[in-house]
Amino acid sequence: MEAWQLAVLIVVIIIAFWMLSRQAVRQTKESIAAQFRTVTEHLNTQDTELETLKGNVQKVELDLARNYVRRNDHVRDVASLKAQFSALATAVERKLDEHSRVTIMTIKREMRK
Repeated sequence: MEAWQLAVLIVVIIIAFWMLSRQAVRQTKESIAAQFRTVTEHLNTQDTELETLKGNVQKVELDLARNYVRRNDHVRDVASLKAQFSALATAVERKLDEHSRVTIMTIKREMRK
């Protein structure tokens, strides 16, 4: 084999390796880009879900605050009613006690006559 044929063969082999390596690099870039697209889509989905979750948490916080206030209002109202019933019971007991004393005194007077 002559020197120029050997040189051409070496150049052809180098070009073939260069083309193969170029093709491998292109495929690797495409693979990496596809993986990044997948990761980006996943992160976007997670961001959307996070925003939805934040909205739900805010709604729950508002509901809790509203219901807690309502519960406090209810507890306060029940306590107020309890105090009013207690005062009414005390007043009724006093009136009954007063009327029973009057009744007993009247009966005693009638018996003495």
